[in-house]
Amino acid sequence: MNACCKQTYYSLTKLLSHVLESQKHQRFQVPSIRKLNLSSRTSCHSLGCTSPTNTPTGSSSQYRFVKSGNNECLATIEKNWTIVVKRRLCAESSQYTSTKISSQNLSFWQRVLKRLSNFRRASSKTNVTEQTVQEEFVSWRKLFSLAKPESKMLSLALLAQMVSVGTTMIFPMAVGKIVDIIQLPNSVDQLKWMASALAGLFVVGAVAVTVRVALMTTIGERIARDLRKQVFKSLMKQELAFFDGRQSGELVNRLSNDTSVVSKTLTENLARGIRSSVTTTGGIGFLIYLSPTLTVAALSFIPFLTIVGGVYGSYVRSLSKKLQDALAAATQVASERISAIRTVRLFAGESIEASRYTQRIEDAFQLAKKVAIAEGFYMGGGFFMGQASLLAVLWFGGHQVLQGAMTVGQLASFAMYAVNVGFGVSSLANGYGQLTRAQGAGARIFAILDRKPCPLTGITESEMESSLYSGSSHIPHVENYRTSIIFDQVHFYYPSRPQHSVFKGLSFQVEPGELLAITGMSGCGKSTILSLLSRLYIPQEGHIYLGGYDINSLDINWLRRQIGAVPQDVVLFDGSILENISYGAGKDVSMDEILRAATVAGADYFIRQLPYGYETQVGERGLSLSGGQRQRIALARAIVRRPRILILDEATSALDVESEASISEAVDLLRRKEDMCTIVIAHRLSTLRDSNHVIVLNKGVVAESGKFDELIAKPKSILSRLMLISEGHGMEVTDDEKLGRGT
Repeated sequence: MNACCKQTYYSLTKLLSHVLESQKHQRFQVPSIRKLNLSSRTSCHSLGCTSPTNTPTGSSSQYRFVKSGNNECLATIEKNWTIVVKRRLCAESSQYTSTKISSQNLSFWQRVLKRLSNFRRASSKTNVTEQTVQEEFVSWRKLFSLAKPESKMLSLALLAQMVSVGTTMIFPMAVGKIVDIIQLPNSVDQLKWMASALAGLFVVGAVAVTVRVALMTTIGERIARDLRKQVFKSLMKQELAFFDGRQSGELVNRLSNDTSVVSKTLTENLARGIRSSVTTTGGIGFLIYLSPTLTVAALSFIPFLTIVGGVYGSYVRSLSKKLQDALAAATQVASERISAIRTVRLFAGESIEASRYTQRIEDAFQLAKKVAIAEGFYMGGGFFMGQASLLAVLWFGGHQVLQGAMTVGQLASFAMYAVNVGFGVSSLANGYGQLTRAQGAGARIFAILDRKPCPLTGITESEMESSLYSGSSHIPHVENYRTSIIFDQVHFYYPSRPQHSVFKGLSFQVEPGELLAITGMSGCGKSTILSLLSRLYIPQEGHIYLGGYDINSLDINWLRRQIGAVPQDVVLFDGSILENISYGAGKDVSMDEILRAATVAGADYFIRQLPYGYETQVGERGLSLSGGQRQRIALARAIVRRPRILILDEATSALDVESEASISEAVDLLRRKEDMCTIVIAHRLSTLRDSNHVIVLNKGVVAESGKFDELIAKPKSILSRLMLISEGHGMEVTDDEKLGRGT
C-alpha cells in the first residue's frame, strides 16, 4: 500500500476507533450517514465529506462528497477530508455531550472500520500485483515503439537486409544449376556465364551487408542514447519518495545495462529475425518448388521446435527478469562499496565486501547458467532435428535421383535450402529467447518512463514539466516580498516510513534578517525542515509560508533559487572547485562573485594554495579534499546564489573553533547587509549563543522557544540538558531527561 493510502487508513482507523471507544463513556453521538458507501472502490479513490453549515442542533447531519480522486493526489490537497471529518466530529461532540450513541450508528461505524481493514489488506495486495505486472512484462508492440523515431533509417537498413538475403537465397539454386551444367558436354561457356553472374551477385550482397551493418549499428547507438536520456530525465523529475525506496545501483543498472539490451534487440536482433524469417519462408518456397514430396521430410522437425520454443521462451523470460535484478543487486554492492572505499579500508572490510560481491555475482551467474543450459538443450535439440531431417532429405532424395525423378543439381539445391531453413528456424528460436530477455529489460525501463511523479500541490503536470526543465512556468513567483518564514501546524512523515511521524504540529516563525538557531536531540527532525522548506517533500497537514505566500502555490524553481543551503552531508560533484561553487548559480555568475563567496566562506585562501587553484579537480564526491574544505566550498556554493534564505545544517562541524568563529562573523555581516533570513541547525554552544532566537525540537513540536540566555538559565529546560550532554559533563542523564520528559 502506498504512503498516501496508508495515511488515509491510519487517520480513519484512529478516528473511528476513538468514536467506538467513546460509546463506553457515553460522550457523544455520531450523526446517521446512510448514503455513505465505502466499497472496494475506496482502494482507488479517496472521498472527502463535509456537512452543510448552520445545521440545526440535534438534527442528523447530511454529509456530501466534495473531493474525489486518486489517493496520491488527495494526500497533497490541504485540509483533506480526514481533517474535515475529525474537526466535524469534534465540533459535534460538544453538541451531543452525554448522549449515548445509537445502536444503528454504532453498527454503521463498525462496518466502516471493518471495511477499512479489508481495504488495507486488499490495497496492499493490489499494489504489489500491479508493480509485479508493470516490472515483469511489457508487450512486444510497446517494446518496438521505442524504435519509431528511427523508422525511416530502420526501413533503409531493412531494405539493405532484404537485398543481402535475396542474394543468399539465389545462391543454392545457382549451385544446383552449376552441378547440372558440369555434367553436360561442351558446357564451358555456360559455366563462365554462371560464374560471372554469381560474382556480380556477391558484390551486390557485400554492398548490402556493409550498408545494413553500418546503419543498424548507428541506429542501435542512437536508440540507446535517446533511451538513456529519456530514462535519466524521468528519474530527475521523480519525487524524493521514489528514491527513498530504491537503491542507486539498481537505477544505474537500468540506465546502462537494460537500455543496451533493448537497443540491441531493436536493431541487431530485429535484423537477424527478419533475415531468418525471409530465409525460412523463402527456403520453404524453393523446397516446395523443387520437390513437394521431399519438403514434408525436410520440415518434419518444425512442429517439434515450435512447441518446445514456446516453453523455452516462457522459461527464459522469467529467468531473464531475475537475472537483470541479480545483476542490478551486484552493481549496487560494487557501486556503494567502491564509493565508500575509505570506510571499507578503515574497518578492514575488504574480505567481507569481496565475499558479499562474490555472493551477489554468483547468484547472477547461477541464473545465467540456467539460461545457458536451457538454451543449450533447445539449440542442441534443434540441431539434431535439423540434421536428422537433412539425412532424411539425402536418403529419399538419393532414391529419387536414382529413379530419374530429380537431377543431382536439384538435390544439391534442395539440400542447401533445407540447411538454410534449418538455420533460419534455429536463428528465429534464438532470437525469440533474446526478445524475451529484452521484454524483461524493457519492463524495467518502462516502469520508470511510464511513472508519473506525485504532482506538487496546486501544479498541473504540464506546468511541473515547464517549471522543472524550461525554468519558466505559469505558476506565480513573487518579485518583492518580506523574507519571513512561517511553519503553521505542520504534520509530516516520510512516505517510506508512514508509521513514524517526524512533526506533529510544528509551528514557528522567522523574521527577515533574523538568525534562528534550531537544536534538539538527534533524529528530532531538524534537517527535515530544509527538505520541507525547499519542497523536496510536502507535509501531510499544515502550511509553510514564505513572505505570506503558501510555498505550494509558488514556482518551484523560483522558490529554490531563494534558498542557499549547506546540508549536513556535504556532496561535491566530480569536477573542478570552480564548477562546484558555481553549481546552480546560473550562467551569468561572474568570477568576482565566485571569489567573493569563497572569501566569505573562508575557502579562497586554501584554494589558492592548491596547484591548480580554482581548477583543481575535487574527485568523486569531493573526497580528495578534507571535510572542512568540503564544508567551506559548500558554503561558498550556497552564498554565491545570493539567496534570501540561508540554511546551515551543521555547516561548520568539521572546522576548528577559530575558523568557525571567523566564518560565522563573515556570514553574519552578509546576513545583515542582505537582510537575509538565516536558519542554523547546530549543537555548538557558540553558534546557539550568537543567534537572535533559539527553538528546541522535541517529539515533533517546538518544545522550547526564546532567547538563548533565557532558556539556558532554566536549569530544567531541555536546552540546558542538551548543553550538559554536548559539553560532556560527568552527569548521568537518563533517556527521559534527554527527551525532555523530566521537565
